[in-house]
Amino acid sequence: MTEQQAFYESTGKPKREALARIREELGDEPRQPDEFTKADVGDMLGISYKAAEYRLEKLIKEKKVTSRLLKSNLRLYKWVK
Repeated sequence: MTEQQAFYESTGKPKREALARIREELGDEPRQPDEFTKADVGDMLGISYKAAEYRLEKLIKEKKVTSRLLKSNLRLYKWVK
């Protein structure tokens, strides 16, 4: 192993470990096909995201929709079966 390769190996390993830890901390369960966001609802209905959020919160209170908050602060909604 050359001196340059040894240098990159020694400096790259902590970086890879740090990235793996970040991925583990921030990694969320992937979005499921039956989940949607307030942006999806707003775009589909042609209303603002705030109005979509209001309607979704109303459906949650009626127990027709559930939601979960990802670590990235993105809220995903899903119809109750």
